[in-house]
Parts: sequence; structure tokens; C-alpha cells
Amino acid sequence: MRWGFAALLALPLASGNAAAADLPLGGIVVGSSVSAVAQTLGPPATVTSLDSGNGFAFADGATAYADDDGVVLAVDLRSGRPRVDVDGTARAFPIGEYSTARADAELAEVAEFATPPLRSYRLGPRRDLVLAFTPASNRLERIAYGEPGQLARLGLLPGDGAAKAVVYRAPRRRGRSAASACAGTHTAVYRVTVDRAGAVRSVDAFIPSGDPAADAAAARMLAADRYAPATLDGQPIAAAVFVELHQ
Repeated sequence: MRWGFAALLALPLASGNAAAADLPLGGIVVGSSVSAVAQTLGPPATVTSLDSGNGFAFADGATAYADDDGVVLAVDLRSGRPRVDVDGTARAFPIGEYSTARADAELAEVAEFATPPLRSYRLGPRRDLVLAFTPASNRLERIAYGEPGQLARLGLLPGDGAAKAVVYRAPRRRGRSAASACAGTHTAVYRVTVDRAGAVRSVDAFIPSGDPAADAAAARMLAADRYAPATLDGQPIAAAVFVELHQ
């Protein structure tokens, strides 16, 4: 059985389908595949696989956080004027303009948690909206939307103790990868599956470069890497990491 980050999120909150009322945040829909998002927005600018999740930062300022299968669990946006469906009404949240006072006036009926810099709202069984404000001005600096388990991993749901109680550590590569020598104008993202001993079990081109020969060569180099395995509450588990290469 492969656990990884997807299973970690399923522990405090069981998996389910995306909410029917989901609206794109930064052009990204929760529940979609990151590979499909890349077809619309272009390849991600940066890719990271950390304890907090698999992050795919796109050029428009939106970061998608995905499980080990590349399915978007949450979206984090720090610019623009995003719109989100709240209680059947599409509301705008202009970054840098929307205030804590306005949030408290407009969204009190769906409020879940509140701290001086944060407001969170339960919009459905598996959908939370989190607004983060600049303390000095009380103006919106960040909006995140998605599954509560993922938002808790990002430190954005201070009241979700159940999700925080499960400690996940992502796989960490031992030494320098031969694939790091790749340099070019084409971006590709590879999914590397790591077993509980730290050995690479499979590599696939999650977002291909468009050059099958280059993708195959990069996959062979990535397959030779070694990792410290992922752990869940200190126990080694199988998991996946995503690696971005320019070739």
C-alpha cells in the first residue's frame, strides 16, 4: 500500500469529491489535476515537495498544493481580485484592499475560526476559505481555499488540531542528483515514487517537456537517486515527490 501525503490528509478527514460549487482561484480548481492546470496556465515556475505538501507555483501568483497523485487539494493566492462562491454568492476578495472589518461584516454567518491575522470559513464538508491579513493595515495579503487537512498543514487553520497531530516528513534526497545538471528552455515535472526504504520505485513525466527522448533520459537519471524515506509519525512509508527540470 502506498501512503504518502494523500493518505496523511485522509487520516483526519476522509477523502471525497470536489464541491460542486467550486470556482477557480487563480485559474485553478480544487480537485483538478495539476497536469491539466499546466495545459491551461503553462508549466509551473517552481515545484517543491515538502512536509507541508507538494506545491506547484504558477506564473500568475497562484500556488496549487496537490497530493501524491497530483490532484489539487488547495490553492493559495497572493495577488489579484479572486472570486469565490460563498453561501451561493460569488464574492470578490481583492488582495491589498479587502479588510478584516469587511470580512467580519459580510461573512459572519459562515465564520469558523478567527485570530488577529486570520479568518477561516467552512464553505462545505471538505472546503474551507482562509483569509490572511497584514497585521499593520488589516488588509488582505493572502487567500487560500480547499481541503481543511491541507490548509492545516500550511498552518492556516489554527483550530484544526486533529490534522496537525499527525506528523509527516517528506522524502529527502541523499546527495546531489545527476539530473540537476539538466539545463535548457523546456520545463518538465517528474513524479518520483519512493518506497519505505528510500529506493526509487518509479519515475514518470507528470508534466512532459514535449521531447520524449529527453523525458526518458531524465527519468533514468532520477531513478538512480536515493532518498531518506518519508515518515508518518516517525514510521517510514512510501510516498512521492515531484521534481522540476529544465532541459
